[in-house]
Amino acid sequence: MDGRDAPQAAELVRALHDQMLEMTRELVRLEGRDATGTSSRASAIRCDAAALRRDITEAQTLIDLHTVT
Repeated sequence: MDGRDAPQAAELVRALHDQMLEMTRELVRLEGRDATGTSSRASAIRCDAAALRRDITEAQTLIDLHTVT
């Protein structure tokens, strides 16, 4: 990475961090809902929460990868 790429990489990390915080807030909101049972609503909540967990993990991995010095 040359000197011109550093500011762009820093902006990417900031954007990923902001997005990760937003996804985390949404996950907390979903986890506060009743997702027990077998109803389609409960299943959808669990599915959405699982997708958010995967996305949060991926965002954190990318942040870690780009902040290693």
